[in-house]
Amino acid sequence: MFGYYFDLALRSSDDVLAVEAYARMVWAISRYRGDVVDNWSVMEAIAARTGPPGRFGRVLLYNNKAIARNAANDRAGARAFLRKAQALLPAQLADDEFELIGVPHNLALWTDDPIERETLARRLVDQVVPVLGPNHAFLPGETVYFSCRLTGYQLAGAPDEQRSVQLSWKLQVTDPAGVLLVQETSGEIAEPVATQDKNWFPKFLQQFKIPPFAPGGAYHIKVTARDEVAKTELTSQLDFQVRGHSVEPSPTLTARNLRFVKDETDGPPLVPPVYHPGERLWARFDITGYKYGDMNHYSVEYGLAILRESGEQVFAQPAAAADAGEGFYPQRYVPGAVSLNLQPDVPEGSYTLVITMEDKAGGQMVEARAGFRIQK
Repeated sequence: MFGYYFDLALRSSDDVLAVEAYARMVWAISRYRGDVVDNWSVMEAIAARTGPPGRFGRVLLYNNKAIARNAANDRAGARAFLRKAQALLPAQLADDEFELIGVPHNLALWTDDPIERETLARRLVDQVVPVLGPNHAFLPGETVYFSCRLTGYQLAGAPDEQRSVQLSWKLQVTDPAGVLLVQETSGEIAEPVATQDKNWFPKFLQQFKIPPFAPGGAYHIKVTARDEVAKTELTSQLDFQVRGHSVEPSPTLTARNLRFVKDETDGPPLVPPVYHPGERLWARFDITGYKYGDMNHYSVEYGLAILRESGEQVFAQPAAAADAGEGFYPQRYVPGAVSLNLQPDVPEGSYTLVITMEDKAGGQMVEARAGFRIQK
């Protein structure tokens, strides 16, 4: 999809749109293949000549290139591109530029300096909190910055002595099914309080990342605070929305959302799914219903075959790809993709794509089928 808009913008001599489309294509492809989009030096030169109208695209270009370098395990290279993006940022982002908050956010995640990381994180909270309303929806892979102030506590110490607050807190984040998103965190606040601090309220900050494949829905932040002086405790909850990819759960191994697409950028499904000789067939799907081992370990493998309308097999690749991983939060689905170059002399007709899937951890095997046509 982004490749199409990139090509269209170049043909229309719209450099500003071309740079933004290219930047988004870099980001989309990096999710699956890392930093593989070519013509970088050409697009960087085009971006440089777009002037003030192209500032948004230039910043996005460097930010997304940084994401691609990080996907390629080049953290130092990613930081270098982020600093180029940061140098282009205005002091105050416009309402339609909020997406660029990702620049300092990514820099905070990938810097090796803990002091710089803390400074950037606090600056982000100050920028984000006034902007995000109660209906804001986060995306999988984004970082949530949480700020909490406490009041109604008792002070330790006599009125004529140095007084202080003695508070403790713990924080839990759960998904729509009640599963912990990240490990529970906790802390203490023990601070002296002077007479002139009557309008001061203890505060703590936390940040956590939404897993890349988290489902959509209402998530919950539960804070339990305890006043160690008064020996009282209270619990409060804040909900937030995540707009995630929809994959229907399954108790057994299966493929969801199997669709044919035009190219690797995963645009809208082809309806009807028709390809032409010499083109490249692309299909995407989501594998779910696999079993977990220790630490939510999963391991899946898939292959493909092509059948004629008669059922005759004309192509097979039994082990096209595999994916495995583990983590604190269970990955609910694995995105799959297959592609095949169609020869110029391939016969017209109806064909069937067969996806075979194996759950290595759970000992399950299953296949999914979808039909398509080839016509000249």
